[in-house]
Amino acid sequence: MNKSLLSAIIIAIIGLFGTPLMAQEEELRQNIIANHSFEEGGVSEWSTWQVSALVLDTEAQSGCCSVKSELIENVVVGGLVQNLGAKGVSGGDTIEAGVWIKTRNLKCTNAFLKIEFFNDNWVATGEAIESSPVVGDSDWCEVSVKGTVPEGSTKVNFILGLWKYAAVDEEGDAYFDNAYAYVVEDGVE
Repeated sequence: MNKSLLSAIIIAIIGLFGTPLMAQEEELRQNIIANHSFEEGGVSEWSTWQVSALVLDTEAQSGCCSVKSELIENVVVGGLVQNLGAKGVSGGDTIEAGVWIKTRNLKCTNAFLKIEFFNDNWVATGEAIESSPVVGDSDWCEVSVKGTVPEGSTKVNFILGLWKYAAVDEEGDAYFDNAYAYVVEDGVE
């Protein structure tokens, strides 16, 4: 059998069997973040915690929109929040999450992704997982985290956060786009 015929057969087999496997993997990796790209209804799926949020169609990592987030006056930490516990995430689940962040002129404020874990009484059930901070002037960059939700967690907060580590006024901007969170099933990544 010549090499070109063998190559054609291998490509045909991959074409036949690769597609269903890829579709199955995509089904397992369904993004559970509502309005993850801020293109469908602004920030209505998000709770604001000590921040203002403005959807812009002038800045986007992809698509047409992103959200610009700013801490409200005299506050040092805040963010946009979605409760993944309300979406079926619970203790023992492994989650992989991330977001694209762009910053402009952030001198004393960090932009980051954080996931916190609580029980029904808002008592922490484990240590939060947090991405590396994005500061200064940064083009779109992806930050991500992966971890196992502690047992007893019923509230799993996905936070697009800002933290000001010095008491100064600054005019910097932080933009977030294409947030994602997946429950990793049986080791499938």
